[in-house]
Amino acid sequence: MKKTQHVVHHSTGGWDVKASGSKRATKHFETKAPAIEYGRNIAKNRNCQIFCVNRSFS
Repeated sequence: MKKTQHVVHHSTGGWDVKASGSKRATKHFETKAPAIEYGRNIAKNRNCQIFCVNRSFS
């Protein structure tokens, strides 16, 4: 089963890219834009979806 990629705000600042169901982040970024780009590349290579969570909902 393909894991969806999520871009989520980290509690101590910055943004994480995480696979669905994962406790740990795949990679951490200081800003949202490079996190989204990284997540898109993973999603494209694995033919899955990406979800970006707005900071106000985290």
